[in-house]
Amino acid sequence: MAPGLLRFSSMTRKTLETLLIILSLAGGFVACDDTREAARERASDAERDAREELRKARAELEEARSELERMNERAKAKSNDLTERTKEGVSAAIEDTKRELKGAAETVERKVDETDKALARVIRDEENDKD
Repeated sequence: MAPGLLRFSSMTRKTLETLLIILSLAGGFVACDDTREAARERASDAERDAREELRKARAELEEARSELERMNERAKAKSNDLTERTKEGVSAAIEDTKRELKGAAETVERKVDETDKALARVIRDEENDKD
């Protein structure tokens, strides 16, 4: 097997190897029983087969590229969806925290007012007791 042909399918590899053998034979090293015409025909057939295999390989490559593009688009859409849901979740958590803090602030303010009123009553009562 020729080292540079490892990336092709086995059928393509065989066709290309056959083409290489036939081309070397057609160059003058034709076996005893073969005629130059028969070698040319085999070379032509091998070339035709190789071109067909190449066409199929290109079609498979294009199909693989299309599938990869579809997969990338799906991944991008899922990523965008997850990002949007995360943003919504964070926004909701922020709003909940704001509401809780506002409620806590109102409670603290109410307790401060109650404490102020109680302190004012105590001061008034002490002043009234002095009189």
